[in-house]
Amino acid sequence: MEYRTYVPPTYLEPSEIIAIIEAIPKVSLHIERDTLLLKVLWQTGGRITEVLELIPKRIGDTSLSLRNLKQKPSAPPYKETYIKPELSKELRKYCLRMSENDYVFKPNRKPTGHLSRFYVNWLLGKAARIVNVKRINTRTGDFSFAWPHLFRHSCAMYILDKTGSTELAQRQLGHARITTTQGYAVLKLEKSRKMLGDLEWE
Repeated sequence: MEYRTYVPPTYLEPSEIIAIIEAIPKVSLHIERDTLLLKVLWQTGGRITEVLELIPKRIGDTSLSLRNLKQKPSAPPYKETYIKPELSKELRKYCLRMSENDYVFKPNRKPTGHLSRFYVNWLLGKAARIVNVKRINTRTGDFSFAWPHLFRHSCAMYILDKTGSTELAQRQLGHARITTTQGYAVLKLEKSRKMLGDLEWE
């Protein structure tokens, strides 16, 4: 039997996320749409497919209802993820001329469908290159500029940093098992140990 070595998830610091979002005007022809997309990825920790399938009627005052992927058959088809009220207002304003069942993040030149994962990967890579933000891609072992799932890992780490609650992180990301979320807690402990090691002891 082959055992896989645990590889901790890679993540970005909040300042790096903000820098990438602020670089969008330099790489996008659809600044409002693409900026909102990255804000939703960051605040919800949603999987890229879940976020791309967002429709206006699933935008609440402080939450988004995202399709629930990779769950047990008994799990609800949608999950509630928290967002700041300011982001909700921005999204609703953006969606004013859409029907409630349109995709929020749709291509400008196509009447139906949503943006492709390929486009979002390209967008993030271009924006991250401008601000020189890259990480080891645990799948390939190479350094890569930002990709969508990195925002999911970063959201989990931010929640743990600010609250210390694996339960809150599990609920926001929609993990079926707490053991999945605990992988981030291990990473947070490693981060704390590094900070301790960097202290200048008198």
